[in-house]
Amino acid sequence: MLNYYELLKISPDSSKEEIEQAFNIFKSELLKFSPGVDLSEEELKKRKPELWEAFDVLLDTEKRKKYDEIIERDRIDELHESQKKIEKEENIKSSKKRKYLGLGVTIIIVVIYFLFQNNSNDNLTEEPKWKTHYITDEIQVVLPAPADTNVNIIPPYLMNYIKSMSCCQSDLKGGFSVTIARFVMDDNFKISEKDISYIVNTEMGSHMTVHKPDSINFAMNIRGFRVFVRKGTYTVEGTLRAFENYSMLKGNTAIKIIVAYVPGDEKQIKYTETVFNSLTCF
Repeated sequence: MLNYYELLKISPDSSKEEIEQAFNIFKSELLKFSPGVDLSEEELKKRKPELWEAFDVLLDTEKRKKYDEIIERDRIDELHESQKKIEKEENIKSSKKRKYLGLGVTIIIVVIYFLFQNNSNDNLTEEPKWKTHYITDEIQVVLPAPADTNVNIIPPYLMNYIKSMSCCQSDLKGGFSVTIARFVMDDNFKISEKDISYIVNTEMGSHMTVHKPDSINFAMNIRGFRVFVRKGTYTVEGTLRAFENYSMLKGNTAIKIIVAYVPGDEKQIKYTETVFNSLTCF
């Protein structure tokens, strides 16, 4: 959309009085070419229609408010697209580096895998040590293992609009994980459902391929939070994974809960149900 502030060479913070002053100067400039002639506003408008329209919008309080909201949405979308482009370029570079890893590294990985395979298999047979994690006073969820708080899944383009945030991730060996992010937006900024749905865990970055025919989307309410739920499968580095992605909104507070698991694994499907039931129980 055309930026009226840049077109008129004024600041987005300009007061109505400052814009009115700029408009009067603009009209005076138009009338210089017709001294002594009383031209109508319609005739003046035809001389510089884009500038006239810009003043018309910015001098009207309601029109300006709606216009500013559109400009802000466009700016956030541009930031998001720019971030996606950067991530894509970084993933391409990373993929090229992995492609040229030496045979020696591959041998080391294989040796380590066989050395610890038995121990890993033993650990997978153990039941998780579930623990309640309080996200807010109203929302809690059970986690299958101690939560690692040394994570941050919030996209950089949103950080300037957040007053506070916390992230954590609980992982089990074998591919099951629960990622949680809670953040409070600045009073002057309301995050859209579109933006919050883009937030995923570190594994489900822009390099993943979502199998859209398999995905399911629906909305629900949990303790006053508006919840958008997306379930489906994705492929990361050639491995098929399943996910349940919960985007929760209430006022200025947003919560993300992302469960990732191995599709077809009955235990992990049961664990996923346990997490969901703890989220919705009263």
